[in-house]
Amino acid sequence: MSANLLQETIATLKKHLQAVPFLKLERVTTPVNGEYDHAVDAVVDLKLPQGRQKLLVEYKSAGQPQLARQAIYQLQHHLKKVEGAYGVFLAPFISRRAIALCTAAGIGYADLAGNCHLVFQTVYIHQEGQPNLRIQRREGHSLYATKASRLVRVLLVQAAQQRHWKVAELAAEAQVSVGQVSNVKRQLMEREWLTQDKLGFWLNAPEALLEDWSKNYTFRRNLVQDYYASRSGPELDQVLADTCQQAGVEFAFTGFSGAVRLAPAVRPARAMLYVADQLDLVAERAELKAVESGATISLLKPYDAGVFYGAQPFQDGMPVVTAVQLYLDLKSFRGRGEEAAEAVLEQVLRPTW
Repeated sequence: MSANLLQETIATLKKHLQAVPFLKLERVTTPVNGEYDHAVDAVVDLKLPQGRQKLLVEYKSAGQPQLARQAIYQLQHHLKKVEGAYGVFLAPFISRRAIALCTAAGIGYADLAGNCHLVFQTVYIHQEGQPNLRIQRREGHSLYATKASRLVRVLLVQAAQQRHWKVAELAAEAQVSVGQVSNVKRQLMEREWLTQDKLGFWLNAPEALLEDWSKNYTFRRNLVQDYYASRSGPELDQVLADTCQQAGVEFAFTGFSGAVRLAPAVRPARAMLYVADQLDLVAERAELKAVESGATISLLKPYDAGVFYGAQPFQDGMPVVTAVQLYLDLKSFRGRGEEAAEAVLEQVLRPTW
């Protein structure tokens, strides 16, 4: 437990309480030992017109469902022994699913962002919708960093098969370290997006994971070079494919070029192609003209080779990234890109999940 974060979160809780004019905050004690089977993280003593009120506080380093369940269980254990006490869960940021768990259990909550729900005696304090960008970005970066994203991609692509994984097997499949798998597994377990039994672990909420990743992803993470091409459609695609093959460069269509093949829903805004290397050579041989606006094609040098994982030839023989990668890239384009992404989700991904 981070003592600094605990104190910061308690300070936020105190601000909520002190804003109630008829409530007097007498003291906050932390940590507390001996009075309960094991220490609660804090006890808050309050004075109200109707009498005194005691709050029992449990703090967790993250506000994900798994840790919220632990806190709720611990608080319910303590509350049985302290008549009239009210339980409060604290975390740097509390997810929506964790909030739902607290609400169902009658447990209050508060986080550093200012989100809270406290209901006892005649007190009702509720605030929601406050984002904690510092914490969200740090967690998102950890889960969707380059090596970690390889693991997330493999889990999502293989989700349709409901494959059970062992740590070493997943590490080999994604070409990352066992330690990296353990870290990602822990984060996904905290969110309750993984299920584990004696056969291994598997992804139980692929759509939730994909949606969360899309909020932390942009295709601009890749090196993107925009061009104008006199050719278009199948003719341009064939020229690009021939050029990459002749240069011995790995490639795969994505974005609108992938959507028109896997889930046609909108007219392609521009061609998009992942090219592993030698973008300038490919552009020169395909007679592409670099432009700052009015591009008809974008070549993407991937931020990581993982984008090619699971890429398969379409019926026309052109290699296309997986529907998972396609969804992520399309989501980065507002308007038609988002519409195309939803078509991929609805027509390709959701039926298999």
